[in-house]
Amino acid sequence: MSNEPSMLDLRVSTLPRPGLGDSLAGSRRPRRAQHYRKLAPQGRTDVEGARMWGVALDKVMLTYFCVRPNTRWETHRHESEQITLVLKGELFFDVGDDVISVKQGEAIAIPSNLPHAAYTGGGCVEAVDAWSPVMASTRDSL
Repeated sequence: MSNEPSMLDLRVSTLPRPGLGDSLAGSRRPRRAQHYRKLAPQGRTDVEGARMWGVALDKVMLTYFCVRPNTRWETHRHESEQITLVLKGELFFDVGDDVISVKQGEAIAIPSNLPHAAYTGGGCVEAVDAWSPVMASTRDSL
């Protein structure tokens, strides 16, 4: 078994956002669902060893991460609530004095502004994060 993350046939996409003054009732531009096919993890993340893609609306964002062994996000916090679902491997979270192990098929929900760190052990990890509200810095980099 390879330590290399599996590469799904995917690419980065974001939904078009309404312009200023648009609203659900008053917009002349139709609001419709967007279907994304063949999205692929990109090299862009704030941590070496992790690649991601994401899709964002105005109020929610979904990101997929492909993370190599021994990769770490140092302790941080953000306004967004975060739900992480591990699809493959095991991801560790330092939350206060606790180390929480999140394995394949398990999830962790992190409230707004709760300090936390995340890291992999000796294996690759694939995970999906849901974020609300959307972090503009992440959305703008997709």
